[in-house]
Amino acid sequence: MDKTFLLIAAMCWINLTLAQNTDTKAVIEKMIHAIETTPYFECDFYSEERFAKRNHQNQLRLKVSINPKKFYLKAVTPNEGAEILYNPEIFNNKVYINPNMFLVPNLKIKQTNSILLDNQHHILSNIGFDFFKDVVKGAIKRAGDDFEQVFKLKGTTNWNNKTCYVLEIIDPTAGVTSYTVQQNEDIFDLCYKLKISEYSIIELNETVKDFWDVKPGMTIKVPTSYSPKSTIYIDTANYLPVYQLMEDDKGLFERYEFRNLVIRKSFADNEFEPGFEEYEF
Repeated sequence: MDKTFLLIAAMCWINLTLAQNTDTKAVIEKMIHAIETTPYFECDFYSEERFAKRNHQNQLRLKVSINPKKFYLKAVTPNEGAEILYNPEIFNNKVYINPNMFLVPNLKIKQTNSILLDNQHHILSNIGFDFFKDVVKGAIKRAGDDFEQVFKLKGTTNWNNKTCYVLEIIDPTAGVTSYTVQQNEDIFDLCYKLKISEYSIIELNETVKDFWDVKPGMTIKVPTSYSPKSTIYIDTANYLPVYQLMEDDKGLFERYEFRNLVIRKSFADNEFEPGFEEYEF
């Protein structure tokens, strides 16, 4: 009797474990699909990023078109009222800026300009979900047969008046390795290729003081994965990763929140143009 009970209990445990693994995979697959099939969205975007002296926080009003990639953002804090518009059809891959400062004219500059990267971990084009999706796909590939050890659903939580799955990613491959910068490659190219944060290069290398210190031929330290630990809230209604917390042995590295997110079927024809009636360019 005892052996039969133990056998049944073991089989139930195995089935429950398999169900949990299947559910986790299904949720992640649905998240990736949602990211790939969401054409337009707008939200209140909150961020917190770690820097050497202190963490830096931003709050923005954000509108994004995925394909073709266009975005509009308006700063809430800091730099209240400043606006940035990206529309490559008009500005040739540059961004158009309204600094909202007395006697300071509007600017048209590259995303890699120091003005835009002050107290930032990334270039603006990474805003949204696409880069995050690629990071997750890379983590899935590295996990291989150990998927269930790396990706775990930790139940649900109520966040921003939404019910969200809580996905925890613990990456055992996280570490540091050496990398030789290739010809015609800068920090933005290599971080996009390796799916890591640009700022992580500055943090790991004493000789790299800013985003422009990385040159071809240099051997630098790079993280082997984006983050040792990530906590993701996935909206159960639309499967988008609306809350993203990345941590390491120092604590918080990055936190991104997409609050009050609305998926749009379209924007107005001129909504990514400076003359749109709601903007102040």
